[in-house]
Parts: sequence; C-alpha cells; structure tokens
Amino acid sequence: MEKRMAFVVKQDETIRWPVKVKLPADGGLTVEQEFLGVFKRVAPEAVIALAQQGVDESATFAAMLQANVDKFGQLLVGWDGVTDAAGAALPFSQDLLRQLVTGPDGAALSCGIWEAVNELTYGVLEKN
Repeated sequence: MEKRMAFVVKQDETIRWPVKVKLPADGGLTVEQEFLGVFKRVAPEAVIALAQQGVDESATFAAMLQANVDKFGQLLVGWDGVTDAAGAALPFSQDLLRQLVTGPDGAALSCGIWEAVNELTYGVLEKN
C-alpha cells in the first residue's frame, strides 16, 4: 500500500526550483547546466497574463529576449549556483539577469527559465 502525504498549503512567497539550461558545445553537441532559481509564487493567471503581455509576432529576436528580461524580472528574484568561468559565485541582480538573457546564451537561458516557470505554474510531471 502506498503511503500518501497530506497536502500542505504553502504560505511562502518564494520557491527554489531548478533551471536547466542546454547550451551548444563544439561538435554539434549540447551541455546541460543547472542552477537553482528563486521564484516568486504567483497565481497561474498572473503568469499567463505576464507571458502574453506585449507578444508581438513581428518583433525581432533581440526584442523578444529583452521582453523576456522584463518578464523574468517579475518572477525570478534570486539564484544559487550561477558562477563565472573561475567558479566564483555571481550574486543575483536584475542587471546581470539582463546581460545573460540578452547575451550569446540568452535563448538557451530563456528556454530554461520558461520551462521552470511552466513546471511551477502547471505542475510537474512525475518521471518514470
């Protein structure tokens, strides 16, 4: 018989959740890196409205990444496990978030953050 846990109503304003970023690597490979994002806990309706805010099918790719910065800034409020090339921890800031999302790996980072937001918003599928 499977033991079930009680449903506990969370009152925390934030939740720590893994963000997986798949980066391109030499030779046509990808490397998955991960950090722990600190996200605001918000209602699904608010996340959906935020995701749809300012959507413009004719926007340039750079404009879409900049829009992601603005949206992520309302959801992502911290992180653990983001380092520079020497392994030194990089403290979270909106400015650094902007630099990373609009930089060379911005598309990959955006995909990872949106995936984490979707898991938090719509629930997590159990892995078999």
